[in-house]
Amino acid sequence: MQKPDRSVFVLFLCFLFHPEDSSAAATSPGRRRQFARFDNRLAGTLKIAFWIAAVILFWTGIPVICCSIRHFF
Repeated sequence: MQKPDRSVFVLFLCFLFHPEDSSAAATSPGRRRQFARFDNRLAGTLKIAFWIAAVILFWTGIPVICCSIRHFF
């Protein structure tokens, strides 16, 4: 029985959350083929921009949450 294909959006989300490792033994050949569609500069740039935005939002969100919690107590 063949697995159903995932949508491009779900596959791109998996690509975003998949760790980057350029060593030869990092991922299996099946994994590399799965994300071969996103093996280009635009997808790499989007991945870097996504993680930079995630880090900035995380570290600016922590003080905002702490300050708002402090006002309640």
